[in-house]
Order: sequence, then C-alpha cells, then structure tokens
Amino acid sequence: MGVFRNVAIGALLSAMAMPGFTVTSFQESSWKTAIEHPTPPQVVIMSTRTLSAAEADARARLALEGSTVYVYAPPNSHQVYPVSPIPGANIVQTAYFRSLTDLQAALASGELAGYRAVLLDLESWSFTPLSEQDNIPGTYASAQKLLAGTGIELIGSPGIKYAVQVAPYVGVIDLQIQRYEFDATQYLAEASRLSRGILAVAPGTKITAGVSTNPPAGVASPWTMYQVYAVSSSTINGFWMNVPTPGPGCPTCSAYNPNASKIFLDMLGHRMN
Repeated sequence: MGVFRNVAIGALLSAMAMPGFTVTSFQESSWKTAIEHPTPPQVVIMSTRTLSAAEADARARLALEGSTVYVYAPPNSHQVYPVSPIPGANIVQTAYFRSLTDLQAALASGELAGYRAVLLDLESWSFTPLSEQDNIPGTYASAQKLLAGTGIELIGSPGIKYAVQVAPYVGVIDLQIQRYEFDATQYLAEASRLSRGILAVAPGTKITAGVSTNPPAGVASPWTMYQVYAVSSSTINGFWMNVPTPGPGCPTCSAYNPNASKIFLDMLGHRMN
C-alpha cells in the first residue's frame, strides 16, 4: 500500500506542475488513495496542554506511537510539565522561545536544565527584536553555535520565506503552511516545494508542517487537518499541532478549539492502524 500511495501522490504532484492544472476525476481518485493510509509521523510538535488531551484518547495515542514528540510549555515559561509516557513514543521536553536574546538569557541562568530541545520561533512580530528579524538565517546560525555542546537540539520555525536558508542550522524545521490548510492542493504544493529545497541543502534535517485548529483564515475541522497532513505525509516527517489561543501571539486567530486536535489525532490513529 505504501508504494501505491507514493505513486498516487507522485502522479498528483506531476499533474500539479502542469500549466493550467485542475483536479480531474483521475487526480481525485489518486487523492483518495493517498489519504487512505497516511505515512505515520516521525516527528510531532505540540504543547503540553494538547498532549495532555491526547493522552486521554486511546486512538490519539496510537497516532503518536513511534514518533519523537517535542512538547513545549508557553513561550519563555521554562516549566517542565509532568507528561505521562506514551508507549512507543519518545517524549522530548522542549523550551519555546521567540527571540535569541531570551534563549541566551535562559541558557546563561541555568533555566534550561532538564530540557533536551529548544524551539526557536523567529518571526516578523513584536516578540522578535528587529535586529534578529533583519537576519533570520544568521540568528539561527548564532543559536546553533550557542547550543553546541549542550546536548540540546534546535528546532526552527521561521516564516516559509526563510525555511530553506534556516534548515542547515537546525535538527527540525517547521513549515508554517497552516494558512493553506483550507486548500489541500496548495498545501501539498507548498510542502513539496519547500521540502525539495530543504533536502537539497540539509538532507539530515527533519521537516514538519503546521496544522492548526483555528488559524486566522477560519475554524478548521478535524477532517481539514487530517486531509492536508495525509496527502503531504510522504513529503514531510510529521506536523506541528497548533492549537492557538487568540491573543498577542495570534491576534487574528479564531476561537480556541482544542477538541478538534484530539479528533484529528484520533482520526490519524484510526487510519494508521
């Protein structure tokens, strides 16, 4: 089934590259085949709150078996939350920062003791200093040097404009393409395009793609998230399960919708087993 799924996705991607591409009945059939048996995620990024909800659902737990799950607390909180083990999953406590300046301060003060990974989310927003925004790839290069020899893995989540340039400096690169999840064709095209660029310059870097329960574009159903992950799952290594709360970090997000993430994981666990 895996070979057939990859052939189906390959046919769809080839068609998408053609001028004037439209979805025909053949592509619809290939698409259906591709989502019947998604590739299990190797890497998952999620908050402690989201993981806690997933732990209570047997099939949601199945979706995470065999994955390395990077679990983060709210930005700059440095709190190691208790997380129950999931059979077959490697749970990695992860510190989340939105600026290199904050990461430097936490490392210097010893606040990262016990952490095995750092998620550095540098974007064009008030949380990232302008001096860091002016050279996003260079800032990630500095973060890589800062963490060298600490045993702490670096995860990058820049805007997609810088994803390929940042990839050589991180162990995991997240593609912030959740904005496209209401158009699965475009989501797959972006995941494929960016993955090809990343693997050309950083073949050892793992790639995740964002899915969100309530992005600025609207409220996503579990099926919306499942479909875009499934059709792109052979081109990436996993996903970042975004369940944002409207506020300074996402001022245009729709209402907080945590139940959708649990149902998405339940659907994924059901289809994988």
